[in-house]
Amino acid sequence: MTIYYLMVKTHKITGLKYLCQTRCKEPYKYLGSGEYWSSHLRKHGKTIMTEIIHECETKEELSERGLHYSDIWDVVNARDESGKKIWANLKPESGDGGWPVATDAIITKRLLTRSLNGTINTTTPDSIARSVATRKAGQGYVVSSEMIDKANATKTRNNTFKRTPESIIKGIATKAVRGTGKSTPEANSKRVATRRANDKYKGTPETTTKRFQTLKEIGAGIYNKIECPHCKKVMGKPMYMRWHGDKCKINII
Repeated sequence: MTIYYLMVKTHKITGLKYLCQTRCKEPYKYLGSGEYWSSHLRKHGKTIMTEIIHECETKEELSERGLHYSDIWDVVNARDESGKKIWANLKPESGDGGWPVATDAIITKRLLTRSLNGTINTTTPDSIARSVATRKAGQGYVVSSEMIDKANATKTRNNTFKRTPESIIKGIATKAVRGTGKSTPEANSKRVATRRANDKYKGTPETTTKRFQTLKEIGAGIYNKIECPHCKKVMGKPMYMRWHGDKCKINII
């Protein structure tokens, strides 16, 4: 048998309350899903306490008791002396778990908010139908001349215009003069030989051994030792910072 729990959640830090319901087997672990309440938890943390005020066997009983307490406590409009909401509920707790079907006024308000935030979806059924018809005809995405002109004007203004054959040839010639053109096997071999001659090639055992020897001499990297002020053990700084430090057993004692 399903048990419906009607509860009051109270935030331990801010004192904000939330009248909610759940049919979870562990209602004390249920955080609540209201929009205002969830936003409050994300901002102030999930340190809450739970009081179960009723255990209902049917949704009808849950709805009746939820509306009863919503009316007594005025969970939607109740304010304290400073004008802040006492309850996080944005609607009476009727046990339906959400809002009713959106009215025209609600839809208009949502669209206005999204347009102001720049997140409105301008896709309409007509535009979707035209897109599907175009793709079925095998034309793909049709770009008008006006769209091309607008894109070119934007790129010209931002100095990001598409490269021309002349600019590509000029770039290749410049790289050839500087010796930074497209790599060839000969160029790669020459570059590797130069780096090995200068001991800058990391791919040989000799350079790796020399690098670690240098680190050991200057006391850097894994050779950077540090002494624990609590137990006086000497260890590498990376290990000390990650695993030891304030976690030293002597310090904890």
